[in-house]
Amino acid sequence: MSVGSQLKALPIGELVASLAKGIAQAQVELDEASMQIARLMSGLDAEDRVLIRGRAYSLLEMGLTPTFYHFSEATLELKVSVSMTLHGGGSNESRVSHSVSSVDAGFAGKFQYSSEGSSVVRTRLVPLPPPPVFLERVERMQADEREFRDQLTTG
Repeated sequence: MSVGSQLKALPIGELVASLAKGIAQAQVELDEASMQIARLMSGLDAEDRVLIRGRAYSLLEMGLTPTFYHFSEATLELKVSVSMTLHGGGSNESRVSHSVSSVDAGFAGKFQYSSEGSSVVRTRLVPLPPPPVFLERVERMQADEREFRDQLTTG
């Protein structure tokens, strides 16, 4: 059995799927946090408004917007040791055993295997501007609120 076929037996698909699911869940949580911040910045609650010259403004009215984040890439790097051993006498009775070990400090020390680490997961998180539809909605809400205030003062 070749080293390549042994590597195919590793649950790499499961590892990648697990990484993808973890990133998807983290993305949902990031989006929920951004929406919660947007709600606070909207000034729906009086304590979330800023008072300037006797008038209360939301942070959105003051031009601030929440930051949204996006995972732009993820890397899953695994370092494993694959070994094969041929057992038995003749070719008819021989058998091959194999083992796959993660490369950690204990493994590297015991077998003098040189490696920086056993596995690495890297993600890159980048800030994004708010979605255009969000900004359009905020502008419409602000215009509606100005119109309502104008009607109260003139009516």
